[in-house]
Amino acid sequence: MNDRSFEERQSPRIGLGVRVKASSFKADSKIFGWILDLSHGGLRLKAEFPRNFKGIFHGGDEVFFETSDEFYNIRGRGRVIWISDEEDIVGIQFDELDEKSQKSIEEFLGTCL
Repeated sequence: MNDRSFEERQSPRIGLGVRVKASSFKADSKIFGWILDLSHGGLRLKAEFPRNFKGIFHGGDEVFFETSDEFYNIRGRGRVIWISDEEDIVGIQFDELDEKSQKSIEEFLGTCL
């Protein structure tokens, strides 16, 4: 896993714990999981079922993600930056967020930092 220190990150990660659905454009597959943490630049997603990423997500793949939480709803497009098969976690960098999602992330991070 590529876990960079706080000083190397462009923005700090904040723990979240919201359910998310992610779809790979290449594999035409979707998985369900949990957002472990979130930053201005992306998120860490843990698969709901062990070994769920194998064969679905690969480094550089474009993905669509959407939360199903009424309290915290975000949706957008991103790119897989890293994968930890041992921990069933994937790092996704944001490429595009709708205006409502961007505002929601800004508000959430603003209250936590």
